[in-house]
Amino acid sequence: MTGDIEHTRKVSIIIPAYNVSKYIKRCVESAMNQTLKDIEIIIVNDGSSDNTLEILKDFKNQDERIILISQENKGLSEARNAGIDIARGEYIQHLDGDDWIENNACKETYNYAKKCDLDVVVFDYYEDDDKGKLKYIKDLDIKNYDTISGEEYVKLFFHENLPNVVWSKIWRRKLYNKIRHPKGYINFGEDTATTPRLAFKAKKIGKINKAFMHYIYNQNSITNHKKALKFYQLEDVFNILVDYFVNQQDIILAINDFKLKSLLLILFYKSEWGNEKYIKGVNLTLKTLKNLNWKTFRCPWHKKIALRIIVLLIHFFGIKFTNKFVYLIYSIYKVLNALSDNLLSAFIHMFK
Repeated sequence: MTGDIEHTRKVSIIIPAYNVSKYIKRCVESAMNQTLKDIEIIIVNDGSSDNTLEILKDFKNQDERIILISQENKGLSEARNAGIDIARGEYIQHLDGDDWIENNACKETYNYAKKCDLDVVVFDYYEDDDKGKLKYIKDLDIKNYDTISGEEYVKLFFHENLPNVVWSKIWRRKLYNKIRHPKGYINFGEDTATTPRLAFKAKKIGKINKAFMHYIYNQNSITNHKKALKFYQLEDVFNILVDYFVNQQDIILAINDFKLKSLLLILFYKSEWGNEKYIKGVNLTLKTLKNLNWKTFRCPWHKKIALRIIVLLIHFFGIKFTNKFVYLIYSIYKVLNALSDNLLSAFIHMFK
């Protein structure tokens, strides 16, 4: 297991890469240019069919710290797991092949982790769209350099809908003992299945209120539009979480709330009623909504009002009408938000 391998580097940067020839050069260079030099860069080519592998071979010849693995296409989680299995760093930093990281990221997070004996350091990130616009995303809203326990973080993760991504944190490698990213067909919500399990094992989690990661987001991409066809996978994601936290009843309640809030997002995508996977996701949402306990359900008041409205719409007009209505409102919101970030945002936010 991971913890049995002696750490001979301070940080292992793990980069899964699949058909990212357009972005991989910037990604790998951002890892190579880290001001913390005692690192290793593990790149897993996950069966790319473009020239990603050729680009990576060139990089490997330039930097002896690069370890290149090439495997048949198994998906993001399996690619990360392949890197974790051979990692020798005391800490692990995940970096997706189409994203990039600020040069001082590893140095600042590692030094803070060592100074305060932290298992995890959380930081903020930028969402970069395809037009070069940056949006600052805050992950874990606590004071700069404050610390909390792993259990506290997990409860906040579910109650406050914290970003689920593993790459806005640096993880002590030993947390991965007996934990891996979900294998198999799950390629939606895999970080949701992993982040809280790792965090729960942490004694101390710290926060740096700086953005180090650049997440490349293209809202018009085919992958983004097809998310509605993947919501059915969340049933297995939440089963993984429930099995892991089976003896933590307060966390189980938080997971159930988070499950409903996650599933309801399917209504914000264009419907695909002719697709079996889409219908399966909608039915899972309705089943979860039917079992909702309003007395224990926790969320901000404006979102609870929005949920009540959605429940009434489904009751009186059916799920198909509700889907069309919510999708229309959200589409209008995105148009208005593109014109002005503040226009009507306070009102529409209740439906988000």
